[in-house]
Amino acid sequence: MTTALKQNQLFFWLLAGQVLMLAPHAIREPSLLWFYCLAVMAFVLLVAQKGRVFMPGWTKLLALSVGCITLWISFNELFSVMFWVGLLSFMYVVKLLELKTDRDHYQILLLGFFVALTHFLFSETIAQTMYTVLCLWVICATLLLMQAKPGNLTGIQPLIKASSTILLAIPLLVVLFVLFPRITPFWTIPLDRTSALTGLSERLVLGDIDRLVRSDELVFRATFKGTPPPSSALYWRTLVLSEFSGNAWQRGRPPVFDQPEMTYQQNIDYQLLTQPLPITFVPSLAYVRRAQGEGVGVSPMGYVRSQQPLGSVSQFSMQSALKVEYQGRLTERTRAYYLRLDDSNPQARSYGQILEKTWPNPRDRANYVLNWFREEFTYSLSPGVLEGTNVIDAFLFDTKSGFCEHFAASFTLLMRSAGVPARIVLGYQGGEFNALGNYVEVRQFDAHAWSEIWINGIGWQRIDPTNAIAPERIERGMSGLAMSGASLIGDATWGYFQLRSLVWLYDLQMRLEAIGHLWDRTVVNYDQAQQWALLSGFWPELKKTDLGHIALVAFLLSLGLLAIGVLWDQIGTKRSLAAQWYRDFARCASGEGFKAQGVGEGVVTMHRRWQRQAPEEAELADEFVAIFMAHEYQHVKIDKKSVSRALWRLKLQLFRLRWLQLARWRQLARRAMLAAAIWFRMPRQ
Repeated sequence: MTTALKQNQLFFWLLAGQVLMLAPHAIREPSLLWFYCLAVMAFVLLVAQKGRVFMPGWTKLLALSVGCITLWISFNELFSVMFWVGLLSFMYVVKLLELKTDRDHYQILLLGFFVALTHFLFSETIAQTMYTVLCLWVICATLLLMQAKPGNLTGIQPLIKASSTILLAIPLLVVLFVLFPRITPFWTIPLDRTSALTGLSERLVLGDIDRLVRSDELVFRATFKGTPPPSSALYWRTLVLSEFSGNAWQRGRPPVFDQPEMTYQQNIDYQLLTQPLPITFVPSLAYVRRAQGEGVGVSPMGYVRSQQPLGSVSQFSMQSALKVEYQGRLTERTRAYYLRLDDSNPQARSYGQILEKTWPNPRDRANYVLNWFREEFTYSLSPGVLEGTNVIDAFLFDTKSGFCEHFAASFTLLMRSAGVPARIVLGYQGGEFNALGNYVEVRQFDAHAWSEIWINGIGWQRIDPTNAIAPERIERGMSGLAMSGASLIGDATWGYFQLRSLVWLYDLQMRLEAIGHLWDRTVVNYDQAQQWALLSGFWPELKKTDLGHIALVAFLLSLGLLAIGVLWDQIGTKRSLAAQWYRDFARCASGEGFKAQGVGEGVVTMHRRWQRQAPEEAELADEFVAIFMAHEYQHVKIDKKSVSRALWRLKLQLFRLRWLQLARWRQLARRAMLAAAIWFRMPRQ
């Protein structure tokens, strides 16, 4: 059983580790649960200050009952991941009420390791990883404190000792991460990470995107093979809306088997690293020819779809064709589908019919509408709310002020009314190039909507009405538009753009984001394909069946090297230092009139003989002998530096005694004269 002082010290380290470990969950779990956890910690801390930690049985029963009621009230679903994380956190805290033996301390520390794993259920960023390592550092320091004798580790010394333990574990971590086979998990945790996410949806109502663009939340980063295209060419298609009903555009079911054949040109390769998204569609450029990633495929309409919502950071390799040529015409069934309208917005439908009669060429009809938008409409992030059943009529003939979805939805409806097959594309436009990380970064404020119309002989052609009204939005992107201080930004002066006004802070932000992007690509998304590409680059003849054996051999080899290092640090280093002290002391004692007896002679025995043969010199060694014996054999807590300083003082005092006294120089002079006389009297041959 530990002493009372060590017990109190250990308790405060346990409490500090719990506070650090549970802090990331405080913003995710219900506040009532964390209020209860803080109350338990505060109560145990108050009792511990009175010199007692162990609680009576009725206290533990009451705390357990109140905690179960709190869990029941805090969570609506008892089989959700958040509930089980809350239950684990609850057990982690309530165990404080049962502290009595070392076994209880070990159980709390073991629970701490499991709580650390739950951090990565919600975030895998480099900041979260560093924070979790800090928490594990505190737990390791607490473990070392439990093993140490009372008084040996004080202050931050447990952290200093634990740092070497963590550093020793890094080689094993690297070997296991790089070489251990990346297998598909046998089971998964059904995490709903998309419930609190904002983003594009599968339905477009006027006013959706202009609210979305007020968010600076990261959507994805794209790394191109070669020079990335200009911002005006970056139209990231996410999904196609082809059905109109009730003043809303939504994704429909077009006759996919009637799609005309296509010829792809200007292929471009890139990698996409997406953040968690609430939809099952992956942003991509133009028409995708190839998409590689877990659970994704290319639809006949040219966009990428996943089997389930992107609930975590995901990486995809894609090839897109920036230019597509269509062979043939639309079938009558497909053409009728893309001309379908409901009975709403009669003014817009009538206006479209007039356009069809006035302009026989579909391209001329589209150009006329674009000119109309350019001359009479304004681009605004705050167009106001359009109410009623005919919102497009209200926009075209009353307000004439809107955002990209207003223009895309109205243009598409006018084209269908004018007999031109049309559809809406939702996605993102532009992006900001980060030269440090060599990637294009796209955020929610880059959300965009545009139209595609069918022209015989050309095929589906992208028409962006926003480019006719606010060309600076397309050429410079939303970030460039905001930084220019344009009046159309209105109240949407986001903090993200205000941050960019400080050059040094913006540069720091770019550097941190580049580091985060590298972390996501190389660590978070290190899968089977990346592992095999890395290892086969160093070893082309490597077979996948040998990967497990190589990982096992490398792990055992690293473990053996670490064991040798630990033994050398704990035994070899200590013995070599003690041996060095012994050798230096023997050199100090080997003065005039003193001869060592042998290798096995100890320091005390040597010192006693030194006292008999040269008492004046041996007296100077009393301090070193006392400190040396206390450090090596009496287990007194003496710093190694104190022993070394005592030895250096002995050397300096002996040097002054032996070499700086007049009698010593007289003795040397007599010896020199005697040697010279003998030399000159020797017969010469």
